[in-house]
Amino acid sequence: MLRAVVQRGLMDKSARVRWKAADRADRLECRDLLPDIERAIEAERNRKTRQTLQYHLRMLRDGYIAKDQADGRVSIWIRTPQGSSGHDVDADAIKKKGIAAVVAELRKAE
Repeated sequence: MLRAVVQRGLMDKSARVRWKAADRADRLECRDLLPDIERAIEAERNRKTRQTLQYHLRMLRDGYIAKDQADGRVSIWIRTPQGSSGHDVDADAIKKKGIAAVVAELRKAE
């Protein structure tokens, strides 16, 4: 039942309900809703809501988000039991170890 509520929320007329539904799918780790979140992103017209939906899609699908920074470091956000946690990592470490290994190290250190 909760899954159905979250699924309906992804297509609600309210942008706030849509991003809250994506957040809930992410927190509940409802990976079976990934196609629904992808459809919601395609249909989304509100830029901020689309960005929020994309964030939750990536966290749910990958368990992390990595973004290159201007200083040559990479900002990595990982899922934690409390929500998410951000870390700046040297890009060379990612090239050397691979993103999966770096993310695993960050999770272990949490």
